[in-house]
Amino acid sequence: MEGEKHVSISFDVFAEPSEEERVEFRAEDSESCSFEFQVTEAPPRFVRLISDYSTFVGASVCFQCLVSGSPRPSVCWYKDGVLLEGDRYCEQEEQNDITRSLIVSSEEGRNEGYSSGLQLPDREKTLEFELGKPVYFSKAKMKIEDEGKAPVFLKQVSDVEVWQGDVARLSVTVTGSPTPKIQWFLNSTKLIPCTDCKLVFAGNDHSLILPYAGVQDEGEYTCVASNVHGETSCSAQLHVRQRKPGFPCFAREPDSVRCAPGFTAVFEYTVVGKPCPDVLWSKGSEQLFSDARHSIAHRPDGSGSLTVWDCVEEDTGLYTCRAVSALGEATCSAELLVLPKERVVTLEPAELVKGTNPILQCEVAGTGPFEISWYKDKKQIRSSKKYRLTSQKAVISLEVSSFNSADVGEYECVIANEVGKCMCSATYILKGQDWEKPYFIKLHFAEGSASLEIKHLDANDAGVYICRATNSAGSKESSSTLFIKGLAICFIFLGILLIL
Repeated sequence: MEGEKHVSISFDVFAEPSEEERVEFRAEDSESCSFEFQVTEAPPRFVRLISDYSTFVGASVCFQCLVSGSPRPSVCWYKDGVLLEGDRYCEQEEQNDITRSLIVSSEEGRNEGYSSGLQLPDREKTLEFELGKPVYFSKAKMKIEDEGKAPVFLKQVSDVEVWQGDVARLSVTVTGSPTPKIQWFLNSTKLIPCTDCKLVFAGNDHSLILPYAGVQDEGEYTCVASNVHGETSCSAQLHVRQRKPGFPCFAREPDSVRCAPGFTAVFEYTVVGKPCPDVLWSKGSEQLFSDARHSIAHRPDGSGSLTVWDCVEEDTGLYTCRAVSALGEATCSAELLVLPKERVVTLEPAELVKGTNPILQCEVAGTGPFEISWYKDKKQIRSSKKYRLTSQKAVISLEVSSFNSADVGEYECVIANEVGKCMCSATYILKGQDWEKPYFIKLHFAEGSASLEIKHLDANDAGVYICRATNSAGSKESSSTLFIKGLAICFIFLGILLIL
């Protein structure tokens, strides 16, 4: 009709099962229209696919997928293309029939392939179109390991006795396949990790750590290791010795020290107790006193130190600090390690035969790890086809392949550790070759005349020499042959006159 407006609108609808929608359109001049529609069919699809599994003999597994479609799709499960039936397979539907699960109970081990198929129910013919039964699949594999092993304790937990307030550590070593689950119990009560009870592990080693053991922590501790193949346990007792009021105790224990010869090592501590304990130091079975090499300080507040002056390698060892009072004593120890500097069996100069593969060796003594570098004429050498660098215990080697005139020069080995470094060097020449300082060939050019001066001629200098003059207009060459007649020749000039 005249004056009527016609608008054509198209849009896509993403369907969910039996979901009704109302769409409203409104123009800028406030004219609007609306209509309702209902999605009656939507193909099945996997919102989430099933995943591969790897498990062990005796275990159960659950495959799970998320599906959608309208009408509600039927779900079938297959293993290697065969429809699954029987009591071993349990199908579940959850969350408004969207989540589907297949639980497979234990059976003998083998690799198995599972799939989930979605299929729409039969639909009637409409006009000339016939709707079939589209089927959609999600596939996954389950790998069952043929071998498994029940947990076995390689090291069982042992009884522990500590002073009140000290650290208590109970440890086991256990193996099994799959990796066992570890649980700790105190007097049959399961322990939960917290600040006062830490559970740590590294590989097959597992530990229960009580940072501040108290009387309430005494009792029987049991470690239980379990997996799908079995369970085992071991137990031990923790005894906590109570400290009497004023009993000596180290609030700060001395730290171990590493230093180079000639340096000073200091061990510091803080001890508490009432009355304030006396402190004694010893190295091994030898008691230490203040002297020219040692200084012992103990202050009324319980802090103190042991100082070792000008350390030498003989000072290396375990130092023990004892705090003693009428109520008892407490001890602690720290180690002093004096790292020796490297001592090198040096390289020796040598004349080497051309074409041989010489091995340059030096020997080092000291505390590793070492950083080793080789140099030729101050330029660092890297491992290559020409050079082979090796280090075996104290022997350090450099092998030179097919030694020739280009390899002649000074070789240097530099060895370093955290204390310092040392080096040795030697010069290697070809056998029968005189070693002399290098000299320069001189070139002269002045007022159109150019010359080449060669000093200290030998037989190798004989041959044809070419002089080439070049400018923007072109180039010109002139050649001359040099013959060596005898040792009496000291130098020669070869010259040409350039006409420019």
